[in-house]
Amino acid sequence: MKHLIIMWFGVVLLVSSGKNALSETWRIASLVWPPYAGPMLDEDGIAVAVLRSSLARINVELEIDYMAWPRAKALTAQNDYLAFFPAWPEEILEGYISSKPVEMSQIGVVFTAGQPVRWNSLQEVFDKYTVGFVSNYVYPEALQAEIDQRFAGDAGADTERDLVRMLAAGRVDVAITDPNVMLFLAEEMALGSIRAHSKVLFRKPLLVAFKDTPENRVRRDQLNKVLPTVNLHQLVCCRFVPQSVEMRPVQ
Repeated sequence: MKHLIIMWFGVVLLVSSGKNALSETWRIASLVWPPYAGPMLDEDGIAVAVLRSSLARINVELEIDYMAWPRAKALTAQNDYLAFFPAWPEEILEGYISSKPVEMSQIGVVFTAGQPVRWNSLQEVFDKYTVGFVSNYVYPEALQAEIDQRFAGDAGADTERDLVRMLAAGRVDVAITDPNVMLFLAEEMALGSIRAHSKVLFRKPLLVAFKDTPENRVRRDQLNKVLPTVNLHQLVCCRFVPQSVEMRPVQ
């Protein structure tokens, strides 16, 4: 019996050491973007939770450093990080490769309660209203073209938090970004109720943007094998916003 116990402990040690030998830590950069990513959120946010649980299946530990979005991209480009996350497809520029979708986000129109907002096209939004946006995001091509055509290079807010303040103060009529983020921050900042328009401009997958290296191509392929399947057409507005936020959509 004694020999059997010793042999059992030996097998456990071998298995444990084998797992440790295979383990790897992926260090990536992220912005604070609730409810998808942020150190103050449960499991670091809904998108990070999916990514972390997927990596655990291949015995990879996820380490995230949160910082301003331009800095996250710059440091990844300098090889300080394997990747930045969460990225829209438009942000996967030359020198980067993307994972499969980790989660879904969307881009829509947000406005202050009590102000009627009606529009039939993206162009009409810009024609009828003063539009706020985040200056350092790479928006979908049609939206980015409207922004580039109508605004100077230094226009826009630095972050969604600043964009919420601009909207609440009446400096813009509407804000265009992910409504989940805006509504979440408005609740957190107690800046009054805002509403998300029922029309969705774009549905966008959230991707891991790897620096394009041979090693990262292997990592990307490993991750893709364990990521859950994401419905690219799912409606994601307001799923993760605190219930006290006024979210009645405008028709």
